[in-house]
Amino acid sequence: MLSAMLRVVVIGARRRRQGLGGFVARWFARSGASVVGVVGRTEASAAEAAGALADDGIDAAPFDAVERAIAATAPDVIAVCSPIECHADHLAIAADHGLHCLAEKPLLPVSGSAEGGAAAAEAVVDRFTAAGRHLALITQWPEALGAFAALHPGALDGPVERFEMRLSPMGTGTTMTLDSASHPLSLLLALCGGGRVDRVRAEFGPALDDLVLRYRWVHRSGAVDVVNRFRTHPAPPRPAGFAINGHAAAREIELPDYRQSLVDAGRRVPLADPLERLVARFVRDVESGEPIDRDGIVDGMRGLEALVIATAAGEREGKQA
Repeated sequence: MLSAMLRVVVIGARRRRQGLGGFVARWFARSGASVVGVVGRTEASAAEAAGALADDGIDAAPFDAVERAIAATAPDVIAVCSPIECHADHLAIAADHGLHCLAEKPLLPVSGSAEGGAAAAEAVVDRFTAAGRHLALITQWPEALGAFAALHPGALDGPVERFEMRLSPMGTGTTMTLDSASHPLSLLLALCGGGRVDRVRAEFGPALDDLVLRYRWVHRSGAVDVVNRFRTHPAPPRPAGFAINGHAAAREIELPDYRQSLVDAGRRVPLADPLERLVARFVRDVESGEPIDRDGIVDGMRGLEALVIATAAGEREGKQA
């Protein structure tokens, strides 16, 4: 157990489009950690992010390079909220310095034309495991299962046979799966444990902005029939929800306070911000020495890779039609 307040550096704390870095930094601070630095692509972007956090009383120094931030602030944790193409470098730096890491999903890029991303992710996980450092992904939807159980009492008591999730990514085509599919996979891992994706079918609408993924999640105790529905939505709040064995829960967000609820058929249950709960859980896991969920991260990346490859094939077919 750590004897002092966790020191955190956040990479990518400016919300240029849909980044979570600023929210992650605030939830770290509210969970009792000290956000000591933020890293941006340039000095100006880092200073902008630090200024926004200062408005919330967070005194984070700005840096334009991760190595300089680590040397100057001596953090315990790196939060990787940078664009996906930067994840490999930032994860390697965190591992090189023996730091705990909370990383935006997916852990690493995956290709729609060849396997390899999942194997690379497994090697990254093993580096953190060997060093005794915690690594987790920002896949916060499992933190909504408590509210789901309150909305549908008893619905989680039996085996999961059918699962559906609806999300609204910004992109089109294969980008939708890369951006969004880690979320339903994280819920399947939470509900059923480790497993693999099987029998994937990708069905695009004519504009490639409407995608249905159908597959089976095969796990130790059985299999789940899964449907993911991704439809492009340009701006927040984005429609989202999921259903387990036909019991549905749509997420509603009330602005400007960003109060969240799960709703179905006139019933409503408050939903504590899942990202807040995830960050707080990460802090507790680091402080208590909780080991990495190695199999969960690796199975999730293997599943994502299978879905991205199938989606890319469906996108090519859609463009040729």
